Amino acid sequence: AVRPHFPLHSTGLCITSSSYMASAAKPKDSRLRLLLVEAFEDDAESLLVRLREAGYEPQSSLVSSAEEMRAALLAQAWDVILCKHRLPGLTALAALKLMQELDFDLPFIVISDNIDDKTAARAMRAGAHDCFARGGLERLVPVIEREVRDARHRADHRAALEMLKESEARFRALASN
Repeated sequence: AVRPHFPLHSTGLCITSSSYMASAAKPKDSRLRLLLVEAFEDDAESLLVRLREAGYEPQSSLVSSAEEMRAALLAQAWDVILCKHRLPGLTALAALKLMQELDFDLPFIVISDNIDDKTAARAMRAGAHDCFARGGLERLVPVIEREVRDARHRADHRAALEMLKESEARFRALASN
């Protein structure tokens, strides 16, 4: 089952944790829904601490298998997926493929204890949006901000194209009458 992360205020699968926000300057949209594909809560907590320090109110769920990930993706909307490179029974590439098979366009960021350039390049060719070592977490917040912004632009672009198609279809229908 999907494990809600850090039980402060339960809202189904997602848990809000905003107690660290008192002194931090909040970003424009400080709520961030994270799906953490990670085996250890301590490792997940270190990621969330970085986000809280940057002024975000992370809502997260921790999953550690393909079945849990599928259930979490289908249960609610997410802003970003942070995925450990290798879990028992699940690799980042397998998790990425699952997300793609379900037809989600979410930022997918791979985090590893030690990742070499070949592995990172392979993950990014497969569709990961970024990869970095756990020791390089100073990049975490800017990478998430960039990828969430880019995902929103892609969604806006798809919506605009759909509206254009509908408008053209209405125009053709009117013109043919």
